[in-house]
This record gives sequence, structure tokens and C-alpha cells, in this order.
Amino acid sequence: MKILLTVLVMLFLTGVVRSKDQNVNPDSSDYYLFIGTYTFNESKGIYLSKFNPISGTIAEPELIAELSNPSFQCISDDGAMLWSVSESAGKGLVRGYAINHENGQIKPKTTYNSLGNGPCYVDCHDGTGHVVAANYGSGNVALIPVSSDGSTNGEPFSHQHEGSGPNASRQEGPHAHCAIFDPAGKYMYSCDLGADKIYVYTINGDKLEVYKEITTRPGAGPRHLAFHPSGKFMAVVCELNGTVETYLPDESGCFSVFKNEASTLPDSFDGFNKCADIHFTPSGQYLYASNRGHNSIAIFRVDNEPGIIDRVGWQTSGCDFTRNFCIDPEGKFLLAANRNTNNVVVFSIDNETGLLTNTGNSISVSLPVCLTLLKASPNPQVDREGE
Repeated sequence: MKILLTVLVMLFLTGVVRSKDQNVNPDSSDYYLFIGTYTFNESKGIYLSKFNPISGTIAEPELIAELSNPSFQCISDDGAMLWSVSESAGKGLVRGYAINHENGQIKPKTTYNSLGNGPCYVDCHDGTGHVVAANYGSGNVALIPVSSDGSTNGEPFSHQHEGSGPNASRQEGPHAHCAIFDPAGKYMYSCDLGADKIYVYTINGDKLEVYKEITTRPGAGPRHLAFHPSGKFMAVVCELNGTVETYLPDESGCFSVFKNEASTLPDSFDGFNKCADIHFTPSGQYLYASNRGHNSIAIFRVDNEPGIIDRVGWQTSGCDFTRNFCIDPEGKFLLAANRNTNNVVVFSIDNETGLLTNTGNSISVSLPVCLTLLKASPNPQVDREGE
């Protein structure tokens, strides 16, 4: 009898240990989902979930790093580092974390001054050895030289944007809203919502040099941009006038030649709205942009002619002030961070039409504003579109 009880206890304990292991260790197909939040309500920083790109299921999130307003993040090309801003009205920060691929946990490695106020975007490029940040409040961008482990590799450099726009309440001065490298690392682009400009930089040593200034439509308020997977054109979502502008490359490969403009809104809509995020599917067949006010994700089909996009429709169910979203690397699902409803919702993508369907899979998290995916395995594949 004692032997039987001993065996049963051992089996029970083994089961418990295995259950815990299954919660910690991801399935081979899983992706880690890093969730950036605003922390002026219940959230405390960066959260971790797991997403399965086969079933579309998403796991309950856990807090993995306490940080004030980690409103935007990116992952290094080699998948070793997660970079996050700490957005504040005063001095902003950029913090680097080492990623543990066994369980998705992150460990703080280094912290930099963003050299401005209200940093709202961060990007990195292993090839150039730099991290860049956009400071919305002060209207400048910072270039930070880093080593592969995130440690300091030189003095940070800042460039101040200039200009204003016709929208008196939002464009009284420059407001840098993104800073992103092109896939080759040849140019760095920064949308300035306040100045109605897209700055294009080259990197000379550890300094930024303005290569070109692209002027958008007055009052457009360019916010974020995305590069088509083919490398043939760039799409810019404009927050204030609810449009997507597309640009073709010039003779040097800089996406500065205006091609097309399309509205993110139905023709009959005349209410309050401001756009937020924009991403292509990995196949390049479809483009999505989020509306806050109309509370939808606009869906575009990409034409065979580079730079031409056609509206397909809007996804409204499950979208409420979607500030940021990402698309899984297989192009089957779109994950939306809804700030107003404090949740992350999973939509399936119809590859024939581009239309979205609410899967019913979602998780609750306070004020989610950035989603980034990383393959949960050694030698991960990074979803840079999730930035």
C-alpha cells in the first residue's frame, strides 16, 4: 500500500512539474508577443504573451518588465535585444533588454537618454550598429551607437526637426512620430506630424545627415510608414487627414517620388478621426491602416502597378482606438492593440480578399499600445512588420 501511495505521489508531482514546464516553455510553433503599454492606469510596463500562428490562440499576458510608458518597442535583427522607449513629457529614455529565448523573459542591459521629450518610436538596425528614437514632444530624432549586446559604442547624436502646419492645435511646431531604417539600412526615415514632412537621413559615422525632406499634403500629419516587401514602394499613413500616401524610389533608391493618395475612411464619414498604424502583409498583397474615431482597420489591395492601392473595406468589430497592430510572419492573422477597450484582439486574414474576421481570441491588458512578435525558438525569425 505504501509503495502504491509513493508511486501515485511521484506521478502527481511529475505531472505538476510537467504542467509548469508547459506553461513556461513555448510550443515550437509559438511566437512571443511583447506588449507595450501606457502605465497611467493599471498597467506597469512591458507584458509577455504567447501567440500560436496555426490556431490563432493567444495566452494570458504576464508582466516581465516594469517601465514607465513603454509605448513603442522593436527587436534587433538577430533577435537578441528588445528596445523600448519610456515616453514622458520630460526627459525620455530608451532602454535595451536581453531576450531569453527559453521563456521570453527580458533582462535590462542598458538605458540611454532619448535626447528629447516624449519619445514615441524606436528602431534598430544590426548592420549599421545603431538605435534611433523619435521624440514627439521636442520634435527631434536621436541616433544611438550600440554594440551587439546593446552596450554603448559612441556618443548619441540628435537632429532637430523644423516647421509647422495649418492645424493650429496639433501642428504648432515639429513632432517627430517615427524613425525607421529601410530594410537595407541605407536610409533612415522620420515622419514629422507637426511639420508635414518626412525627413530622410543617411548615417555618416555616428551622425545623421539630412539627405532629403519630403513634403506631404498640408495638414496631413504623417505618422508611420511601411516598406512594401518587394522593395518597390513605401506607404505613409497620415494621422490628421486620414490618408495613405505612397512613394516610389528615386534614382538613388530613396522613396521620395510621390505616386498616390488614398483615404482610410468611407466617403460618407465626416466625424472625428485620427490614423495610427500601417503594415503590409508578408506577401505584399494587402495593406492595413488603423483609424481611431471611425474605430476601424482600413483594408487595401495592392495593385500590380507599384504604389497603387485600392480600398477593399473596413474591419470595425473588435476595433476600438487601435493604436498599434501587427501581422504574423505567415500572414494568417492580424493582432490589434485596442487602447480604449484594454485588450488585444486576434483577426484572421482572408488571403483571397484581404478581409478580416474576428476570431474571438483576445486577452485583457490595460492600455496596450504596441505589439511585437518574435519566434519562440533559437535562431528566431523577427517580425519587423510588428514594429
